[in-house]
Amino acid sequence: MRPDRDGLGKVYQVDPATGAFLVEVALDRYEDVFNEWDPAPYKRRDLDPDLLTYLNESSLDIPLRYELTVSFTVPAEANDLEKEKLVSDGIRNYFAFEARQMRRRLWQIYRTTAAYLICAVLLLIATTYANRMSVNNVLLEVLRQGITIGAWVFAWECISGFLFDHRSMRSEFRRLQRFKRALLCFSVRPAKMR
Repeated sequence: MRPDRDGLGKVYQVDPATGAFLVEVALDRYEDVFNEWDPAPYKRRDLDPDLLTYLNESSLDIPLRYELTVSFTVPAEANDLEKEKLVSDGIRNYFAFEARQMRRRLWQIYRTTAAYLICAVLLLIATTYANRMSVNNVLLEVLRQGITIGAWVFAWECISGFLFDHRSMRSEFRRLQRFKRALLCFSVRPAKMR
């Protein structure tokens, strides 16, 4: 059963202006967005592992056909427009980098799949010609059977790489792209929410 927009609206709020689902994150300080062990500037810093897990789980809940808005709330005393810009740039850079890495892995799967396909076709052609020859030698018969098995192994690797590996990586790539284009907004948290 596919989740419907109304059912998701019970778990996630919908931004009335954009129609995107809101993923809400409460921060004590802007630095909480990033991995505390990463000394790099915000622009190149990794995201906090707990935040990343939360964002990924939320993204898995919400089908890819819907857009996301990530809404950060900070205490009034921590509010800083300059830091908001730096944090937004850092988050976008993180997801852009991850999307580029995923695109490279996808192209690697395409190249590997193409190589397996070429090997499978060549070995199947070799098998076809080898089967036309009558062989009374056991060693040549074993070689012919080995070529046939190798052809089918390469064919299976081609199919599994494209159908299984490609599909999951493509889905992850689309999730990363959605985060890359997600609206990031910051607001001040009322004092009673602390």
